[in-house]
Amino acid sequence: MNKRIFILDPSLKDIRGHHFALSSRISRAAVGAGLEVFWGANKEASPSLSAEDITILPTFESDMYAAYRPTNNGLLAKNPLTRLFKRSRTANQTANDRIASYENAFFESVKRCAEEACWTQHDIVLIHTADGATYSALERFCETTQEDRRPVFHICTPYDPVGVMPNRHSAEAVKKAVEALAGHGARLYGENCFLTEHLARIWEVTVDTLPLPVGEMDFDTALASDLRKTSLAPDELSRRMVLCLGSARIEKGFHLLPDVIRRTIELESEADRPPSEATHFVLQATPQIIGYHPVVTTALEKLSQLPNDRVTLLTDPLSEEEYSSWLGACDTILLPYDAKAYQYRGSGIVAEAAIAGKPIVATANSFPARVASQNGGSTGTTPREIASAIIQIHSEYPRRQQQADSYAREIKPSHTGAAYVEKIVQAG
Repeated sequence: MNKRIFILDPSLKDIRGHHFALSSRISRAAVGAGLEVFWGANKEASPSLSAEDITILPTFESDMYAAYRPTNNGLLAKNPLTRLFKRSRTANQTANDRIASYENAFFESVKRCAEEACWTQHDIVLIHTADGATYSALERFCETTQEDRRPVFHICTPYDPVGVMPNRHSAEAVKKAVEALAGHGARLYGENCFLTEHLARIWEVTVDTLPLPVGEMDFDTALASDLRKTSLAPDELSRRMVLCLGSARIEKGFHLLPDVIRRTIELESEADRPPSEATHFVLQATPQIIGYHPVVTTALEKLSQLPNDRVTLLTDPLSEEEYSSWLGACDTILLPYDAKAYQYRGSGIVAEAAIAGKPIVATANSFPARVASQNGGSTGTTPREIASAIIQIHSEYPRRQQQADSYAREIKPSHTGAAYVEKIVQAG
């Protein structure tokens, strides 16, 4: 009988987005390694959620975003980026209650899955996108479950519990749960080496790095060429294309984009650049799961007023093929993430851009900026500085592209599904 691995993800509902893509990449490698794979998915999962050689278990009642959706009385639960929003005491209390409710639902779902699947100490249970509730609920599970019925938990997070971590009451509460889980033999991971060092320092337990499995980032060259043609006129195909991927969120700097683009146009005009050398921006503008924030809505209105020959907005969800092909079509990746929110926090888009060999332009003093400094990219603090960084990269593009390709070759081996699964299996 093959060893079993259970990938638990309350937000795994359909074949779109990060949750499905990451689970799929890990699972393909796990099947290839001879493991029997199970997905503990959301009970409201779409019928389209299926994968070869994987057993899907409808497990979770709600997803990790439930506490941040508007309630019937209009209150929005406390956003993880607390410094960006003012909250009343009532709203904060509502947030804490809803997080506690989600945490309890998570525990009950895990307990039910364990009973129905007859978990044993020989099973592997992976949570690849752990939030605050994950640690608290699994601590409770370990404290209330016999040792021979406790699997080995492998818990990886992209989040910083001191900065931004959804569904946590406090950084201290997460640390307490982590200490207990480590005592029960759980393996703990951060999604990048900078986050791992940070977590080990604040948690005072062993934390390892589990790099995101991205793979080769292959893309359809014909589709990539077609995508350029949909955004650029025939006489504009030589223009450099800047791509900003991901849902339209404040912490990802979407509200800064109108000013960045305006500044880029101004700087290029001051330098008397010919139209054939003008920068074109392609921006993914799909809403996050809880919808558009009003600040993002305002940014979208401003973007719609910019010249069509300088901006393309992608408002519909992208298929995996379209997503990777846009990466192939562009020249540079723009990631103006909030420096405090992403000081350590991981990002799948950062890894994908790096593996694709695309120079990154990022906000200074952020995790994406650390990668940009190694892959031929550049950084800035203000929209004008970011615009200047874009122009500078494009003026030196052959050299910058060579650096990006070199860095991609260096990191690819650690960003495969096989490497991810091997690390988990070897950890026991």
